[in-house]
Amino acid sequence: MRSAALLFLCGVVIAVTAPQRTLALGGPILQLHLAGFGKPLPAAIDQGPCPQGRTLINITSMAGAHLGSVTLCVLTISKTERNGLISHIDQTVSATYRLSGGTILTRENQTIRFTRDQRHTTAIFFGHVTGGTGRYAHATGTVSGGGNGVNGKADRLVTIRLGQ
Repeated sequence: MRSAALLFLCGVVIAVTAPQRTLALGGPILQLHLAGFGKPLPAAIDQGPCPQGRTLINITSMAGAHLGSVTLCVLTISKTERNGLISHIDQTVSATYRLSGGTILTRENQTIRFTRDQRHTTAIFFGHVTGGTGRYAHATGTVSGGGNGVNGKADRLVTIRLGQ
């Protein structure tokens, strides 16, 4: 069953294309298009379950209809600078994708690389599905994706392969 949706993700926003479902050898594949940077949520820095902060990103269709959300819990983060400019940021996140019919829980490594002008970024995400609720209860699988950003706007695609 196919459906299209636009998702905002991450302390770096990701545009979710969907949930667009296709069947593969291991199980369904969800493609999520993430756009934007999301909204920071209150968090006690260096304390609690999300020691480096939390971000809420709305999931919408390409037409702008609200379909759900994703919450990123930043577990670790590091920044590398060169000549006083940010070269890249590496972070480990626990993500909760709230979709129609349930949630998908993931653990992801995310790298965001910056160009010298500090306005252009490229993100790369990879990780694994750690569980879920509802139709995604006991889910396993992998997550991967990435995309580009410019001037505070991002266009990224995340693929969740269930049952891998």
